[in-house]
Amino acid sequence: MGRLTLNVLLSFAQFERELSSERVRDKVAASRKKGKWTGGSVPLGYDTKDKKLVVDPDEANTVRMIFARYLALKSFRKLIDELNDKRVVTKKRPVTGKIFGGVPFTCGPLAYLLKNRTYLGETGHKEHWYPGEHAAIIDSALFDAVQSLLKGNSVTRRQQRSDNQSVLKGLLFDDRGNRMSPSFSTKGGVRYRFYVSSAILTGHRDEAGSVTRVSAPGLESDVVAALRKRFTNSDSLTDADLFSAQIQRIALGPTKLLITIKTDDATGKLVELARSQPSSSTRARIENENSQPENRPDLGLIDAMARAHLWLKALTDGTYQSVEELANAAKWNSKVVRKVLRLAFVAPDITEAIIHGSQPNSLSVSELQGEAAFCWDEQRRLLGFTAAA
Repeated sequence: MGRLTLNVLLSFAQFERELSSERVRDKVAASRKKGKWTGGSVPLGYDTKDKKLVVDPDEANTVRMIFARYLALKSFRKLIDELNDKRVVTKKRPVTGKIFGGVPFTCGPLAYLLKNRTYLGETGHKEHWYPGEHAAIIDSALFDAVQSLLKGNSVTRRQQRSDNQSVLKGLLFDDRGNRMSPSFSTKGGVRYRFYVSSAILTGHRDEAGSVTRVSAPGLESDVVAALRKRFTNSDSLTDADLFSAQIQRIALGPTKLLITIKTDDATGKLVELARSQPSSSTRARIENENSQPENRPDLGLIDAMARAHLWLKALTDGTYQSVEELANAAKWNSKVVRKVLRLAFVAPDITEAIIHGSQPNSLSVSELQGEAAFCWDEQRRLLGFTAAA
């Protein structure tokens, strides 16, 4: 009876905490809709007085200069170099006796400043913006012109990355005729590229070929070497131009690569390249350049998954009555605890792959936590694992 009473009290306490949080969120939303400043990082160009944003004249001139110069230079890199030469830095913010900010601009803070609608005299809540109580620093014409340039430059950069890197785009197919589309993942700031069967991307794994995912740099290097060897007078062509001029189609199989050439000659139209046999293990991701070398386990992933299973056991055997109680005992934020607990529901074969170190290098704890919310088959599809036996 005592435990039941405690559970009821804990449930009421949890309900009260959630209700209080909801009231606070509603109050902040209502204040933002009225244009009031409700706190947070004060943007460059403003200070706070009596819980309101007020314009700092000197900083406001700096903000206007940044907007105008970006419109003139049309380049983040050139603008950053100019700001560094002029010793223009980010806003200094005192926090608990320490000063943060006051450092040279980089691309992230600069993009945030140029997209900040606070400079139009608006306040935002989630994705909506409302007329604010504070004065505008930037007029709408200049702001809109900068947004248009930002959008255009973003499209150009994406197109350049695609053109410069994914040179086999549109040419590569798996051995069941599905186009292999370029994709990537990142870890520690490093970008890893690969090609993925369109059957996987569209949720039709049963229609995919024998190879669903392949390392982009390694495959591209093999194709370049084969074509340069065959077309000895191609030194003046870039790799992309060479592929466009000579390749009709590339078929990717488990042990070989068949390149169909556009122009026939004495050697025929097919160039066949041998490939190393990919792992047949159900726990390995097929031909991903991010695979751990020499089956070296990722201790961070293993530690997170072990913690998730221990915490789940502590909840199911009654050691702790709620996630909040567990979080207090572990001295972790309850939201973080809930995310970690997701790892206890990862498919067994994926768990085994992580223990043996045969998962991709790019697989992070946060990515795995996100995929763990799905059923096991969907986890395998999203992560590129073969089906469990």
